Amino acid sequence: MLSAPRAALITRWYVSVRLDADARFSGAAAAAAFSGADALEVEAWQAMFAAADHEVLRLFEGVRGVACARVRGSVAPAYARWLEARMMRAPGDGLGECPLEAGAGYGLWVDGNR
Repeated sequence: MLSAPRAALITRWYVSVRLDADARFSGAAAAAAFSGADALEVEAWQAMFAAADHEVLRLFEGVRGVACARVRGSVAPAYARWLEARMMRAPGDGLGECPLEAGAGYGLWVDGNR
């Protein structure tokens, strides 16, 4: 979605993010597009098991004010829950550091059910 006025009309998002490819968007663009949404579901995937880390998902760390955020797919459960909580926080409200050590927990699958 490249048109900001039209993107502002969408309040419920489902985004499929490939972890082992360039994102083609920035963290600032993600924050502008998705902050304040009613719902945001991010599904992370990769073509080969354990082929990538969570760097592409880090672009969503600036998103704030989402009413209902879900992160699932090929992502460590601790990071998925942390990112969901971070995206549902108010703008300017921090959540501490990322729970993953470098290289830890990648390649796990998290489904949308808890």
